Amino acid sequence: MSDQERLRRGLGLVRPYRVVSVVGPDARRFLHGVLSADVAALPVGASTRTLLLEPRGKLVAHGWLLAIADDRFALVVDEPVGVSTLEHLGRFCFRVDVELELGERPGVLWGPRARERAGVEPGAVVSRADGLVADLAPPRSGGPPRVLVLGPLPDEVPAVDEEAFAAVRIEAGEPVAGVDVDTTTIPQEAELVAGAVSFTKGCYLGQELVARIDSRGHVNRLLRGIVVEADGVPAVGAEVRRAGRRVGTLTSAARSDRLGAWIGLAVLRRECEPGAEVELAGEEQVLGRVAALPLS
Repeated sequence: MSDQERLRRGLGLVRPYRVVSVVGPDARRFLHGVLSADVAALPVGASTRTLLLEPRGKLVAHGWLLAIADDRFALVVDEPVGVSTLEHLGRFCFRVDVELELGERPGVLWGPRARERAGVEPGAVVSRADGLVADLAPPRSGGPPRVLVLGPLPDEVPAVDEEAFAAVRIEAGEPVAGVDVDTTTIPQEAELVAGAVSFTKGCYLGQELVARIDSRGHVNRLLRGIVVEADGVPAVGAEVRRAGRRVGTLTSAARSDRLGAWIGLAVLRRECEPGAEVELAGEEQVLGRVAALPLS
């Protein structure tokens, strides 16, 4: 079984995330004010998807919040934005009794067998004498199951190479913060709002833009998949052009053994609908087509 198939059908070990611990008597109140999820209502022993935004509503990080105890939480974010997440939280950490710390890259069990192997229920955070395990709900409904492990890993779970993981992640339509999405991205452009934002909790950092778009607006760009079915290897960073006009930039690329093609992610102008033909203008010009996410 290939590494890609292991992630799709079985179980593999990956390390795509960093963990920021938030500890102290004011931890829950502090996080409720800066994150998009309803932290006040999050039970101890549960996890939820959430967003960390700039004051103007653009994306800093997307990930999961783990409620380990009433005064102890862990924010799980993409590895490229681990440091910037810590720094961003620190800017708003005044007149509150909390301590922030950035941990190393934890092991993540990825695949349909992850929960069974870790012994954890959907959405649960389980503390153990030697660490904890936490189920992380996929950003897209029906996405790949995954369980974060802090502490000893289960025996005989094979590590998967980064290229295979990239292919499965792109197929699933999951953008990496700091790579595919960044502080120029509105959360709705990457379909990151569902399951990560409470529209009833009241104010939080960056709320105004997200709420305004949800209630009466739309975005002009959308995260799309790109499939290269002709010859050629797409280059990350290549301009995506439609009828000679630049409509975005290719931010991730990998070869999918399931689709038998190179695939990628790009935030494109809204008019680039699935099925549209595009040119990827890197060192060589490669032809591709826009595809809806997840890729099938």
